Amino acid sequence: MSYIKPKDVLSPKVSVSNLRPIYDEGEGKWSAALLDWDQEPSVGIRWNGQNQSPGNPQSRGLPTWFVMPNQLGIPVLRTLLTQGLVGGEDIQRDTAQQAVQRFIALHGEEAVQHVDADFEVKVREIIGKLIAERKLVAGHA
Repeated sequence: MSYIKPKDVLSPKVSVSNLRPIYDEGEGKWSAALLDWDQEPSVGIRWNGQNQSPGNPQSRGLPTWFVMPNQLGIPVLRTLLTQGLVGGEDIQRDTAQQAVQRFIALHGEEAVQHVDADFEVKVREIIGKLIAERKLVAGHA
């Protein structure tokens, strides 16, 4: 048994839909895909298996995807484009590149806003803690 192609990694079926592999380096290497995880547009990566291994991640012997946190998905896709890491094996390079560009155009700003909001919350928490510990006086930097 050779590796399981990314287009066939559909577990868990209740969570994975609209799977579009964008990179496949082949047996024993790694893959990336655009997919919907619980109806949310996402980026997944995985190590392809080889011989009798389903690769990683896997659940109960079934190959699965590691779904990137929203904050990392768009930067990973941009890196894949920059490095020319789209296509491979049975995946047409042009088709994959267009899918990635569309995904970034549709979801890129949303991911950046999410990161900005998270960053702002974290900064406010840190400032609040410093003020509470009297290491920073409100109104003074």
